Amino acid sequence: MRTATETPEAVTPDGRGFRPFWGYSALTNLQDGVLSAAGPLVVASLDRSPQAVASAVVAQQTPVFLFSLLAGALADRVSRRTMALAGNAVRIGGLGLLALAAAGGWISVPLVLGVLFALGTAECFVDASARSILPSIVPMAELGTANARLFGVSMTMQRMVGPVVGAWLVVLGLAVPYAGSALMLAAALVLFARIPLPPHEGVERHHGNPLRQVAADVAEGARYLWSNIPVRELAILVAVMNVSFGALAALLVFVGTERTGLGTGGYGALLTAMGVGGLLGMWVYPRVETRASASTLLRIGLVFEVATHLLLAVLSTGRVVPGGPVVVPSELFHHSAWVLVPWFVLFGIHEAVWGTISTTIRQRTVPSRLLGRVMASYSLAIIGGAVLGSALGGALGGWLGWERVFWATGALAAASLLWVWRRLPSIAHVEPVPA
Repeated sequence: MRTATETPEAVTPDGRGFRPFWGYSALTNLQDGVLSAAGPLVVASLDRSPQAVASAVVAQQTPVFLFSLLAGALADRVSRRTMALAGNAVRIGGLGLLALAAAGGWISVPLVLGVLFALGTAECFVDASARSILPSIVPMAELGTANARLFGVSMTMQRMVGPVVGAWLVVLGLAVPYAGSALMLAAALVLFARIPLPPHEGVERHHGNPLRQVAADVAEGARYLWSNIPVRELAILVAVMNVSFGALAALLVFVGTERTGLGTGGYGALLTAMGVGGLLGMWVYPRVETRASASTLLRIGLVFEVATHLLLAVLSTGRVVPGGPVVVPSELFHHSAWVLVPWFVLFGIHEAVWGTISTTIRQRTVPSRLLGRVMASYSLAIIGGAVLGSALGGALGGWLGWERVFWATGALAAASLLWVWRRLPSIAHVEPVPA
């Protein structure tokens, strides 16, 4: 495979290779956001039980745990363009089926859940291929800026715009969000087909038992991740930090509704603030990248994340130390929106900058032939950590009370920071590898 700097189609984030990829990312993330809201809402319109509604989320997330490693192995084995096109074609077909079922009046909860599971499975393979494509169309020196722009549009479309659009489309009719999502993906495929890629990127020829070969590919990726110390330590850090953040995110609804003074709108205000911060992070990253080292930015981000847990602990309990006297004024205790909303804008910026740096490190460090498998492993660590954290947050909240959980998540985040502090320079300082 030729590297990005060796092929004439490889361009900067302002060139013709990145622009269609950015547009593709915008449309697919908009569709993801629409479906994240529409799936549970459509199920709720058919069955009001909490179990049925929650199962819509589970159906979309479970494929990540089942198929991420397989998808990563295939992304390194077959044409990444073909894999992305085929996966998105399956998604369009599934969405079309749901739209027809809703329009014809034969939609049901089992059908919705089954199709959502199929859509989540196809998305695993699409994401595995798409994550591995960027280094083929952007020079190594431009990866940070490119990733920042992708993070910005992803957070904006998936968290801010998509769920709102999805909720309103459900109001227009149960078929509308699925038909609209199918059209979004169709438009995204048109853009994806315009991305100039090296002619044989990721293609390998093998003979023998296919299942055994795929298992060997997955094992090779796992061995590389574990043997490469900076890559391994970054994976561990990402997983642990996502446990603490997953618990925070699971309980953030209580902070938004009971501490901001905005009632039920408080939770939405905090999520919107993070989305705005993510959009700003797309603009901030290229400016801070040239002024501070990656290790410095990672350290600042981790300190800020620990501070976020502790701020929520103080504002939720009214205490500056666990079990201490209540010292937070009542007005701030019950009306903290003026503190939390701007803080979560900053958190969104941190999330975009930190995510951009960690993604860029992986793309520059990992050889192209292993990139699909390693990126899939990271995706599994990110989502697995978040899901584990959500479950842990719920369990601790039922035992300790939701207000006290932030002390525990803050302690976990602080312990992770202390463990990785001295290691961050070696993690962040990587030399680009040949394809």
